[in-house]
Amino acid sequence: MRDQPSGRKNGDGGQVIIALCAEQGFAGSFSHRILEHVGGMMKVETEGGTGLLLVGDRGLLASVECKIVPDWSAQTIASTEQAASLTNRIMDALYARIGRGDVQHVF
Repeated sequence: MRDQPSGRKNGDGGQVIIALCAEQGFAGSFSHRILEHVGGMMKVETEGGTGLLLVGDRGLLASVECKIVPDWSAQTIASTEQAASLTNRIMDALYARIGRGDVQHVF
């Protein structure tokens, strides 16, 4: 699995949204509906901007169509044994942003 790093600048002090989308195309419009909601949340004026941590390859594809650029992304898990690893990677990405002062709110 891969993680893509953030392109955000240090000290932005905004909000971060963690979006869990589909990995494959068997979920209908699930990822699009999640990202439509995320897009609405990102349009709300927030001091320091809004960052997006996105999980799921289908969600990553849908983000292009929705014109949303995630700051970080990772594939979702294929089995329950991988849950702790994915959770740790999400938390590492989140804590790195908190440590830099990039985050005031998490959704």
